[in-house]
Amino acid sequence: MTEPTTHRAKSLMPWILTLGVITMSTSVACGLLGEEENNMTTVDMSGDVDQGTTPDEDQGTTPDEDQGTTPDEDQGTIPDEDQGTTPDEDMGTEPDEDMGTEPTSNWKIMSHPCAGNRTDALHCDDDSTCYTGCGTTTSGRGMYVTTDGGVTWNPMSTTPDEFLNASRVNDIWRSPDDGLLYVAGDHSVSFGVVSVDDSGTIGEVFKRGNTVGFGFTPGNFRRGSSGRAVVESLTGVDLVYRNADSDDPSESWLDGSDAVSGARGRLQTLDLDVVGDDFYGCGSTIADTPRVYLPAWDADSEYDVEVMNLVDPESLAAYNGEMWGIDADESGVVVGGVNQAAGVGMVYVFNAEGGLAPNDLANWSEFRVSKVPTLTGKATWVQGVCRSGNTIYAVGRESREGWGFVLRSQDAGESWEDISLYEGGASKSSLADAYRCHVTSTGGVIIAGSGGQFAVYED
Repeated sequence: MTEPTTHRAKSLMPWILTLGVITMSTSVACGLLGEEENNMTTVDMSGDVDQGTTPDEDQGTTPDEDQGTTPDEDQGTIPDEDQGTTPDEDMGTEPDEDMGTEPTSNWKIMSHPCAGNRTDALHCDDDSTCYTGCGTTTSGRGMYVTTDGGVTWNPMSTTPDEFLNASRVNDIWRSPDDGLLYVAGDHSVSFGVVSVDDSGTIGEVFKRGNTVGFGFTPGNFRRGSSGRAVVESLTGVDLVYRNADSDDPSESWLDGSDAVSGARGRLQTLDLDVVGDDFYGCGSTIADTPRVYLPAWDADSEYDVEVMNLVDPESLAAYNGEMWGIDADESGVVVGGVNQAAGVGMVYVFNAEGGLAPNDLANWSEFRVSKVPTLTGKATWVQGVCRSGNTIYAVGRESREGWGFVLRSQDAGESWEDISLYEGGASKSSLADAYRCHVTSTGGVIIAGSGGQFAVYED
């Protein structure tokens, strides 16, 4: 943050010195008042203008290497000299007074111990207690907890002692039904998912096997209210399920990967969520239309989902892309990902009101990140989403320039605003690439991203 600059000169007359002090005090006071401004850009979903829809072959058209796909050197690994603070005429951007011209004081920037290229494992019990893990990131091992809102972090205390210290942690989630904390990843003795109770005691949940379809490293785990559970692969299309809680971490699991299929075969599940006993997922592939996986699993039957395209593959609006984040609650579902060809982040929202069904595409709203003036013409990628009632967040990254953004809707997806941290009139935010988020009790947001960044936003 730029502070007001003053130049002091030795005066020969006391009255001149007095006048100078008064002038300086006035200038500093005005500067401090200016720092309190928070210019946020709001976009109404009813707007007809869609900027930045022109495809750009360099804008995030290649998937992220951390989910087993092909890395792209242009996706945020090397800053582009032409993508700096100067507007680019070819990208359709224009200087805009709303593009973060004044710094915001609403952000508190901290860090967590997993300082790699991304953070996929984040769970918060409340505004003060959060867990993070080193897994899909490029380096580090272990699981950590903060009880003071991210100021300090400590390794998880467990029985057996230090069990999670050497783990690669890909997902952390607490069941609202049995109260256990579930940790998916690569643990010792071939365990892929373990549970942790309030005393720190480790429980056996899923143990990887040697047969095809059971030897994968888990990406996400979810358990329904009846005890049914699903584990999906971090890098492939494998998925296993069980119909009830079991003490057997190996033989109780069944292959359910055929349930998540499209015209071209099995589809990868990139994120999972559950509400009660209804399981949701999202994913697809880089060469197919984006999809959401909706509840269709009947009690005591084989795992099943209804695979629904989020865009009509036969329409002019069709595109290929993956959905990387999903969050569901009693109020509805939000999904976020990317239009691969255009290099534009996408958000889809379903609101469960008036008896509407999620398996009707007409009941979903679509939002293109390029409609936000601060992100018009940028290579955007939505990595994570979170919602609590009508408050929804979508977090992600500018994949060519290498910085993060946070978008917020306070009306269930009807309109969106960019609340990212833009300092000193910069066209790039000061946030690192953002991957996961949690809505606070006051409607603010906690985010985790690359470089071990942990940040909190409150109005």
